[in-house]
Amino acid sequence: MRYSLLGFLLTWYVVLPVSTAVAASSDPAIGPALRGIVNQQAFALGRLHQNYREFNNGLAPGIGEILDREDGNITQLSYRVTVSQQRILANAAVDYATGDTFYDGHLMSGAPATDTTHNRILALRGEVGYVVWSDEKGLLAPQVEFGYRSWTRHINGTGQEERYSHLLLGVGVRGYYALSENLVAKALVFTGKTINPKIEGTAGLNWDPASLGTAPYRRVGIGLDYGLRDGWHVGAMIDYVTWRYGQSGLFLATYDNGAPAGYFLEPESRTAQTSYLLTIGHEF
Repeated sequence: MRYSLLGFLLTWYVVLPVSTAVAASSDPAIGPALRGIVNQQAFALGRLHQNYREFNNGLAPGIGEILDREDGNITQLSYRVTVSQQRILANAAVDYATGDTFYDGHLMSGAPATDTTHNRILALRGEVGYVVWSDEKGLLAPQVEFGYRSWTRHINGTGQEERYSHLLLGVGVRGYYALSENLVAKALVFTGKTINPKIEGTAGLNWDPASLGTAPYRRVGIGLDYGLRDGWHVGAMIDYVTWRYGQSGLFLATYDNGAPAGYFLEPESRTAQTSYLLTIGHEF
């Protein structure tokens, strides 16, 4: 995974921006307001709302349908880049969020627990597509999306730590529309499927990565971008993404001292994350 992620970053954050700086979009159908959007890199800061549920599905009679829940807002920092050449539109992003959320559920041992969880969430993604419609004010481009997500959750009071991760592949559409000479609205809709989802125990109870069931994911987003002087831009955006993990098979876990703890499984779960971000960017 280390080498594939390195190649992903080099492709999206080095090769594309350099080539586009030399030959920026010359499509005459795109107006000045849009040119500042489709050739831009930006940093974003804001909050991510984490909403996570694990489902019983008859695994533990008497506990209820929800085994675990995570809720709360944590800090998110992002880097976004958009590049265009003629009618090819490419977007990429690195998102990192960290902070504590509220945990209410049950440990792997079955014991109930109410605590706080420290979260570390990483998302990498890139999209590329073709502009099928554009004029002085608008642009619409279907795209293919590839990405990677991981979530490390550390239950503060118990020391139990787990890492969830998956690749993703999907399709969608991205659009921009100039509301004025300086203000541009943007929106996106994507859907696809998780690839190679897995969970790994890294503290407290430890186990090698165990496969989870694949499932569809969905992502939508809206935002505004306002152009300032000298190529600078400020804006705001809201992104929402949701997916499920299917139940795992049985896996053997050990305690931190290496002693066997027994066989466990990971239940079916659903994650929904909503990001509220303020951005500052610059054209290139």
